[in-house]
This record gives sequence, C-alpha cells and structure tokens, in this order.
Amino acid sequence: MGRNANSDETHIAGQLKAIEHGRAAGVPWHHFAEALCVTSKQGAYQKAQRLKAEQVREPGERRAPEVAREHADRAVAEERAERAMILVQEWRFPVARHITRLLLEHRDGLVLDSWAAYWLGELADTIDDRDDPAERARFTGWLESFVRAIHGHARERNQPCRSVSSRRPETQLNPPATIVPVMALPAPMRVPHTSDIDVLKHRGGRRRARARDGAGVVGLPEDDLARVREGYI
Repeated sequence: MGRNANSDETHIAGQLKAIEHGRAAGVPWHHFAEALCVTSKQGAYQKAQRLKAEQVREPGERRAPEVAREHADRAVAEERAERAMILVQEWRFPVARHITRLLLEHRDGLVLDSWAAYWLGELADTIDDRDDPAERARFTGWLESFVRAIHGHARERNQPCRSVSSRRPETQLNPPATIVPVMALPAPMRVPHTSDIDVLKHRGGRRRARARDGAGVVGLPEDDLARVREGYI
C-alpha cells in the first residue's frame, strides 16, 4: 500500500514537472488535456492545480467543499488573468519589436551589465520567431526586463545608459542625452477594448505609439526619436 502511494506521488510529481516545463516553453493547456484525462484546456488547468495542491496537503487531510470551490474559483481567476496579460502584451508587440530593432542597431553604444546583455541576447535571438500570442507576449515582457536591467545598472553606476567612448560616429547623439520612451503603450494589465485596437490598427493604416507616464526610457539617436514620436508602420 505504501509503495503504491509513493509510486502515485512520484507519478504526480513527474506530471507536474512535465507540465511546468511545457508551460514555460509556451505549450498551450489543451495539449495536456489527454494526459490529465480531461476534455478541455480549462479542465487541464484545474486538474494541474488540484494535483499541485495534493503535493502540499498533509496526509489524511480532507478538503471541505467550500475550500474546493474557492480553489476552483481562484484557478479560473488566475487563468483569466493570464489570458488578459497575454492580450495586453501581444497588443504591445509590434511596438516592442520595432524598438528592439532600434536597440540592436545601436547596441554597441549601450552600457550593459550581465542581465541587460542576457535580455538583449534573448530579444535578438527571437525577434523574427514569434508565431503565437504567448510567444509575442513573452517577447514584450523580455523587452521590459531589458529596460529595467539597463536603467538599474545605470542608476547603480550613476552613469548614462549609453557609452560616450564606444559611440560610433554614425550613432552619436546631438545633443547626447536625448531620451526616447520605450514602451509607449498603455501600462501592463490595462486590457484594451476591441474598439481601441481597431482604431490603432486602422487609423491611417498605422499603429500609433503614444508616450505614457511611467514608460521605460533609453537613449537613442534623434532621427529614431522622431520615428518613435510619429508612430510605427
């Protein structure tokens, strides 16, 4: 009996690890439905959450119906929040990719620590390989992580994000401290209304990027500043 229980626990732990790795790689929930013996992606999500709860439950502990309902409601709310985040970050993706291209054009003049270099490397490796909403949402999040890293490094060293000594003539700023808003779209978790997206997509055939308070910033040449202010194709 004990051996069977231990075997079940090992099997559940293996399932959860496989699900965790798959989700980290962007595998959608419905791909786990058959393995978890459910029929929908929501069922797969809830089953995974129940299995995770089993791993931390004390032996012999029974979950009251109201606790089970609370757990299920929380699982649904978490899934809804995840969908909302993907929607917002995917909506920001065209601007995020354009800004990343500008950063890569001028990367030699940026002062990077190991974290900023890591995130910029991830962006460079995946900029042309974002095929589904979850991948595009992650890309936008990586750009935000890069912005936080490069500005955190600049604050720690009390210096600009750009290196004067390594600046190539064709990328030299005049004046040198021009600052460009990087994420010029609504703040994260503000889910755009459908009509908002339609306006952005179809107004003159352009997606426009408007600077908002609290947006990340990084130094870029003056001509790129004008391109950011005018919007992106």
